[in-house]
Amino acid sequence: WKHPFSGLESETLHSHMSDSEQLCSLFVNPNMTQDTLMWKLFPYSLIGKAEQWYMNYVGSVSGSWGELRDNFCLRFFPTFRVITLHRDIRRFRQKEKESIGKAWFRFSCLV
Repeated sequence: WKHPFSGLESETLHSHMSDSEQLCSLFVNPNMTQDTLMWKLFPYSLIGKAEQWYMNYVGSVSGSWGELRDNFCLRFFPTFRVITLHRDIRRFRQKEKESIGKAWFRFSCLV
């Protein structure tokens, strides 16, 4: 991994997860499923508090990559950020005869 994920708010969780899944898709092992491969490689993409969370949490998951991924995302993309994004999206307004790109740029400068 070029950029391991540490759990800082400045990091983009979605990009990390997408990059991890894309990288793991490059590997094929006929003796294991892709989910198992993700499960085994994922900890190598983590540092800091994200790695600590993984080490503490991994024992309580039943071996399901989906369950691990979902709980990891809930931990590092908390509900308050989801609510903030929903609020921002609802507040977006495009002026009459304004291009969507220009409206989004104007809006993103305010947020």
